[in-house]
Amino acid sequence: MKIIGFSLFLLFAPLLLASAESNNEVDWQFQFVSDQITSDGQDFQNLQPLVKILSEPEGNRLHSILLEVDGNGNILGFSRQSSTDQQNFFMHDLIKGEVVLATASGRNVLLLSCHGCTATSGGALVMRYLHNGIFDTYHHFSMQLRKTNDQWQLFTSNSTLIHQLQLVTNTVFGKTVGIEKIRVNP
Repeated sequence: MKIIGFSLFLLFAPLLLASAESNNEVDWQFQFVSDQITSDGQDFQNLQPLVKILSEPEGNRLHSILLEVDGNGNILGFSRQSSTDQQNFFMHDLIKGEVVLATASGRNVLLLSCHGCTATSGGALVMRYLHNGIFDTYHHFSMQLRKTNDQWQLFTSNSTLIHQLQLVTNTVFGKTVGIEKIRVNP
């Protein structure tokens, strides 16, 4: 049965790609959202590095995720920065829903949320990403945001400290269709 399903996929995949390509849904220009203003226009100034993101879909462009913290070390917000742009958003934005970090052809490709998190103790940070734009399938990558010795850090589910994440391109017949996976400390 698996062989028949795979054979059907191979038979129809070029048609799906052609259809998606004509609708600009494949081989998009993947880009991080930039110049998103915080909800009250506040500039983030007390920033603490959290993690770097290497974006393969953007030709291995490097982004930094930083935390804006108050005088007590509580999280006020997040800042995503690259060499050419920046995006700021508040902690409460992540708690109440997903924040779009990257888009491609008008579609949300990379989203971040932290439902159940607090500004004082962190919690489960979830990165949801478009795995396959042809079939509109999303995967997610969960991390733990924790404060240790007055420093905020990210950890995997098996408590590995995360310094860098790599977004790996998912391609079908040489065309970018999404993010295959997220690697930790590549």
